[in-house]
Amino acid sequence: MMPIAAPLIPAHWPRIWGLIEPAVLAGGEHTERSVLTGLLHGGFVLWSDCADIAQARACVMTAWCDYPAGRIGFVQFAGGIDADAWLPDAIADFCAWAKSMGCKELRVIGRKGWARKIHRTPTSYVYVESLVGE
Repeated sequence: MMPIAAPLIPAHWPRIWGLIEPAVLAGGEHTERSVLTGLLHGGFVLWSDCADIAQARACVMTAWCDYPAGRIGFVQFAGGIDADAWLPDAIADFCAWAKSMGCKELRVIGRKGWARKIHRTPTSYVYVESLVGE
């Protein structure tokens, strides 16, 4: 995986959004606009499985957050096809990126099925109580 420079994102946004939209919508925290703003103005980093975004099979969005106990890197959204082809090397790339950013760990946020793909055991579960419509 390789990071994509922010100036390249607007011209390829429909393609990028098409790849990550299901993950973004499943998460529920972000909108298309908030993701695009974060990618263009800082806070989020976009990665692709190839330099030519028009040919990308996958896009992944990472971020970091500074906490009192240290910086944590996150793989927040991932989408695309042929994950078995790009995912094994991607995790190593994201770990190297997070380490270079001064992160003490990398957390991958995703659906349950990712555990099999990335060969990791979940360390916690998130329980959600919807407060909409109450």
